[in-house]
Amino acid sequence: PPPGFNTDEYGEPIVLEVHGAIYGLPQSPRAFHKSFSANLEKMELVASFADCCLYTGWRDGRRVAMIIYVDDFVIKAPTKPIADAVFQGVEKIYDIKDLGNLDPGRMLAVDVKRDRTTNTMEYSQQPYSFEILDKFNHFLIPNKKRSTPMDEDLQLSAEDGPKGEVERAEMKDFPVREILGCL
Repeated sequence: PPPGFNTDEYGEPIVLEVHGAIYGLPQSPRAFHKSFSANLEKMELVASFADCCLYTGWRDGRRVAMIIYVDDFVIKAPTKPIADAVFQGVEKIYDIKDLGNLDPGRMLAVDVKRDRTTNTMEYSQQPYSFEILDKFNHFLIPNKKRSTPMDEDLQLSAEDGPKGEVERAEMKDFPVREILGCL
């Protein structure tokens, strides 16, 4: 129990029952997603079967899409008033902040650039790739660029692992999980 709630007025221990998800618990993301989905469905935005983080719907006879990742989202709408209406609907339910237009911008390590004259959008992860290379450069082989990280037909086994204590010690300091987590 939180400080000050350890015992009742008779000195008996207090047991607290949690009726909702609390930020930081393992089930919090699932509870938030469930709540957010239910509220978006009330706004007639339906989750895609292909991607549960993509919601689509119609406003004024025109298609609207919302992409959600953890607690960030992007609204795609044909006009600013339609996007604003969707945003205001979410804002009535949740305490959110408008971070502005995603043009140019970055979300989830993807840079977005829009060219309204040619009606195109460009997506790039080049800056993020350079950030990863800078972060882990001292672990990587210098000046050794490859189109793919390893031979596609390579079959690895336990026998290919470190041989001896010296190699094990070297591999122990190699941040494999951290590098893979960035991908």
